[in-house]
Amino acid sequence: MVVYLWKRNHIYSQTALTWASLLSVAFSVVAAFGLVLATGVKFSGVVNFLAFLLLGLGVDDTFVIINAHRDTYNPVCPQHPSRCIFAYAMSCGKQSLTKYGTEMVLDLSIKEHMQLALAKAGSSITVTSVTDLIAFLFGMITTLPAIRVFCIFASVGIIFDFSMQVTFFVGWLVIDQRRIKAKRLDGACCIKDEGPLTKSCSTEPYDPSVPSSSANLIGNILASKILS
Repeated sequence: MVVYLWKRNHIYSQTALTWASLLSVAFSVVAAFGLVLATGVKFSGVVNFLAFLLLGLGVDDTFVIINAHRDTYNPVCPQHPSRCIFAYAMSCGKQSLTKYGTEMVLDLSIKEHMQLALAKAGSSITVTSVTDLIAFLFGMITTLPAIRVFCIFASVGIIFDFSMQVTFFVGWLVIDQRRIKAKRLDGACCIKDEGPLTKSCSTEPYDPSVPSSSANLIGNILASKILS
């Protein structure tokens, strides 16, 4: 996750969000254990694996939210109003464009940008969370005590994980966007950089609209090799 969120600029890099994602998973595990144990359900050793299950689900939701947030920076083409970003802008009366790197994008506030990102990512993370929840709810009817207990913990954990992703993590993502807007450093928000926008350890200009090295490796190089 750190590699994916890292960019060659200390302002636009978002590696600090890794801790927000991991904390949301940790809070979900603690909340699930506390609530279920408080209801009198007996603990089973197999429940120890729940942390790894929620870690996978939580990190997956994080990637979906961040990808949706980044995709909202895509260039806008008024000739194709069916595109969700342009349709959203028209419904809000937003038709002005602003420069983002070398691209022209909609001039949206941080709040509007986050609303658009959640509208795009919300269905994906909701469907995955609901389907996982239903699977574990059905698992609760088994007669095997260990599996039944694990399914109870997992069901509660999934609910808490989904809640933490759309509240706690999204809140930190908004704070991180405010940090970027204020030109403060990633991981050191108390330091402000008013200098020219350049790549880290280089004088070469940095363009935030250009995909990161990891995104280019996975999306372009590997994809072209697999599909060729």
